[in-house]
Amino acid sequence: MPRVIDPDDDIPEEEDEDYEAEEELSEVEPCPICDSPVGECDHLLAAIDRTYSEIESGAIFAHERSILDMIERLVVLGADALKGAGASPALVHAATLIEGDVAGGMNMGDAVSTNFPHLVEALCAMLEEDGEVSVTEGEVDEGGEEAWSYANLWSEDAEGAVERLNRRLQGLLDELE
Repeated sequence: MPRVIDPDDDIPEEEDEDYEAEEELSEVEPCPICDSPVGECDHLLAAIDRTYSEIESGAIFAHERSILDMIERLVVLGADALKGAGASPALVHAATLIEGDVAGGMNMGDAVSTNFPHLVEALCAMLEEDGEVSVTEGEVDEGGEEAWSYANLWSEDAEGAVERLNRRLQGLLDELE
């Protein structure tokens, strides 16, 4: 289907929502490292929409699926195994919630899907544990009942933080699988 373009609007309809979200985010805060507007520097590690548990942008965005796949593989191994391997408490917590749902009769795939927001929170926590990451959080109120909370994670070396997280997750998988 061809894109519909409003002659009074430079933005195609299908891109309009993403454009508006990006524009709202850029109005939220500048980079705490260099004071540039969001998206104009390389310090944004991750922009997380906490309301909908989505990774919106940042250095981690290109690696999102592989990182979340590793996190999913880890949580199904169980909280005790993760705790024994020295995993992040947030990752252990997510695994505990998943185990509880499975014990309650849910299949593993549904339990992981249901607890996806906890996997995203575990991802945020593991990035924060890096030590070279700072976090800014807030809420955007669009009027009425529409508001969403966000967390922006920043690092002097955002790509390096992604690489360190990848190594940490892969190390846990190598130890436990």
